Amino acid sequence: MTNFQHFLTIGQLSKLSGIHTKALRYYEQIGILKPSQVNPDNGYRYYSHSHIPYVSLIKMCADYGLPLKDFTNYMLADDQIDMVKIIQEAQAKILATEKQVRKDKDYLHKLQQQLLLSQQIDHRQQFHLDETNECYALFPFKGQMLSSDYYNQVRHCLLELDDVQLDYDNRIGCYYAYQEENFKQYMALKVKECLDRTDLPFICLNQQHIHAEHIHQDDIADKLQTLQAEKEIIDFLILETFENPYHLSQPHLELRYLIND
Repeated sequence: MTNFQHFLTIGQLSKLSGIHTKALRYYEQIGILKPSQVNPDNGYRYYSHSHIPYVSLIKMCADYGLPLKDFTNYMLADDQIDMVKIIQEAQAKILATEKQVRKDKDYLHKLQQQLLLSQQIDHRQQFHLDETNECYALFPFKGQMLSSDYYNQVRHCLLELDDVQLDYDNRIGCYYAYQEENFKQYMALKVKECLDRTDLPFICLNQQHIHAEHIHQDDIADKLQTLQAEKEIIDFLILETFENPYHLSQPHLELRYLIND
């Protein structure tokens, strides 16, 4: 007769591995956890101490998105498990998660910087951006900002950026260039890098003394005309802003232009 005292009950396995008994029962139900022994008298399942690292790996992989059904691919004959493959899969999932976490942290940092910038602009009439280093891909566009045509064009531009393998950097707006006594308008999407690219026109803000202020979309035309006439400014960038509270249907706008020394 088998001496079950040398084995672990499901409760003991749960306590030693830190995995709930419901999860362990589910692992057995889908065929990726097999008990070492089953008591024929009462049907109780018993497990060996070797099951502890195995079920811990199952939970870890599940936590990082590896489908539990894939564990059947690592089960060999005679109750053997291909631990090398499991560890390789777990490492790959963790590396992918770490990469996504870094990306998410960078995104949150940039949103936080936009919130701070918006607050600074709100509290000062004359706000200057020093040593900016931003690059915007330009696309032909003629229309009102924040309109349905504007956002339709945004979607087309995002697809085009993807086609040319440029990473969108979560800021959009319009660029206005004063040429031959008229303003030429472009859709402007911030990208992470545009060095040595000739497939699209770009504007790069890598100069000092860029003035920034908030502006309402109804005031854009008059404001640009006034600044061009009075200060002879010929390049303007108007961006949607991220601020608190954030208005989903009518985001605020930020006007930028270069101050000539």
